[in-house]
Amino acid sequence: MHFIYKHRHSIVILFMGLWVTLFAQETGAPPGLTFDEALARVLKADPRLSLMQARLEEARGVAEQAGLAPNPALETEVENIFGTGPFEGMDAAETTLTYVQELETAGKRRLRTAVAENDLAALEVGLETLQLRMVSETRTAFDRVVLAQRRNDLRQREQELARQSLQETELLLEAASVSAVEVARARLALRERDFAVRQSGREVLSARKALANLWGESDLSTFQLVGRIDLMEPPDPDRVEMRMGNHPGLRQLDAGRKLRAAELDLEEARAIPNVEVFAGIKHTREDDGDTAFLVGLGLPLPLFNRNQGNIRAARARVNALEWERDTLRRELLLEIRGVWRELSSAFDDARELRELLLPAAEDTFAQTQAGYREGRYPLLNVLESRQALYDIQEAELEALERYIRARATLERLTATTETHLLHQ
Repeated sequence: MHFIYKHRHSIVILFMGLWVTLFAQETGAPPGLTFDEALARVLKADPRLSLMQARLEEARGVAEQAGLAPNPALETEVENIFGTGPFEGMDAAETTLTYVQELETAGKRRLRTAVAENDLAALEVGLETLQLRMVSETRTAFDRVVLAQRRNDLRQREQELARQSLQETELLLEAASVSAVEVARARLALRERDFAVRQSGREVLSARKALANLWGESDLSTFQLVGRIDLMEPPDPDRVEMRMGNHPGLRQLDAGRKLRAAELDLEEARAIPNVEVFAGIKHTREDDGDTAFLVGLGLPLPLFNRNQGNIRAARARVNALEWERDTLRRELLLEIRGVWRELSSAFDDARELRELLLPAAEDTFAQTQAGYREGRYPLLNVLESRQALYDIQEAELEALERYIRARATLERLTATTETHLLHQ
């Protein structure tokens, strides 16, 4: 069975494929906290999302401004005033009122807008990357609590078995069927299990604190996770590698590449100077106060500055980003292959321990314990078979922990905000 946990927090709808964990509430237990609820708490409490939203709003403002045309200018000029001779006073004054408009050439406004929009797109990918990182952090912490609780439950069952063995051995001692040495061994075994339970209890508390710290909570009585971890066979490695393009780092570089290409186009357009056109009216106070119209054109001469330095730098940034993307893709490919091998190995180990070794160890322990009660086996055989069962149970938990860790890493390397699962 596959589950998709989703949380709507901002402009991005975040989907995450979750492979392994089924959570079932128990009657009488504190309210069970699901992954959705834990993630909602994290997203609500983390200030990094608000920071990213503020930066997105800034980028939207920049994009809006980039699409605006240059404002016109209204210029006034008064000549031939307050001079000497015929220009004394205001009698010879000539007044010119001019309307000036800069005309952008080579599609600069469109290209400037494209730069701003690509910058906005890169920030949106950055927001998705942050959300995916928060999902991964929450998922890892959440699964560690589930695993720690399972280990604690297991050790409590081991403690109960050790207590029952001690009680049975004391009864056998009273019946003179065993020696006091075997009672001492059974008592020591119980003490070892008591210590293991206290140790696993501290691990549960530590894991719960780590999870609660993600949303800044200190009261651990407000939530309880109850459930088990189900194994699912890893996907085909070729399909995993096909999902590599979903990696946030590659997506950010893709967005950055578009941004750099747009910047290069804009710098090349800036090599072509803008044109100024103007029109006006001129009025003279001499004679009958004649009036005349005027028009003009202003064109800068790109003799020395043709924006060649900025074009060269922009082209270099485009090339550098291409190489950076190729480098990251190579590193991700190697990492994905290594993580997939670890995931596959952990899955095989956990399945073999759960389906083959664990049932055999449980059966051996049950037979040995029954034979001990009938007087056919010494207590040492019971302790050895029980320790073998404990070892296999602990080995299964270790394999599950490796599985969870590898799965979380693989999800991070192939993550997407769309409904894409590695397993379908």
